Amino acid sequence: MSRFLPLSVFLFGSILFNSATSNVLNCTECSSVVSWADCSNGGRVTQCTTELVNALHSQLRIGNPNLPIGNYSEFKCFKIKVSISNATVPNVGTEYLQGCTFQSAKFCSGWRNVTVLECSGAAALRFTAGLFVLMVVGILVVYDWK
Repeated sequence: MSRFLPLSVFLFGSILFNSATSNVLNCTECSSVVSWADCSNGGRVTQCTTELVNALHSQLRIGNPNLPIGNYSEFKCFKIKVSISNATVPNVGTEYLQGCTFQSAKFCSGWRNVTVLECSGAAALRFTAGLFVLMVVGILVVYDWK
């Protein structure tokens, strides 16, 4: 019975830690007019924040006025490849862009004056330290009881 008390305290602490850190997400942030490889090589991993996403959305709203700006706290990574055109030049070029957006943003829709060639704004998979600790404890408990 004494074995359950430390385990339950530890599991409860892990769950609290996981809840406190569940909004933390890191995404690769990059831009290139050459290729995905060039984008990744010149990019950096950035922790998503409301300020970062609002700044990016403000810049991108010229191409997609539906991108939200606000006080959101849930994030996801995006990756988009677009062909840029305008009225005088049919194909200005291709741009590769990765970064953070809001979880609620419909990042891949609503673009104008560009042709979206590839886009993923899938939900983020969060694998936080609290969840990792919880899994490790579960494995240790199972093996300890055998």
